[in-house]
Amino acid sequence: MEMVALCSTGSPQSMDFRPTVQQLEWLTNAFGIPPQWLEDAYPKEEFAIHCDL
Repeated sequence: MEMVALCSTGSPQSMDFRPTVQQLEWLTNAFGIPPQWLEDAYPKEEFAIHCDL
């Protein structure tokens, strides 16, 4: 299985960012399928505990 992951650091700024329609179209064309957003297994309050920051 091939996968490309674009990740957020959990910072307040990245939580508000949403891709534009043009960015969604580009991602769909580039990878052949629409992007999917998956939620982390850990709550954002525990992000620093589980990640090597």
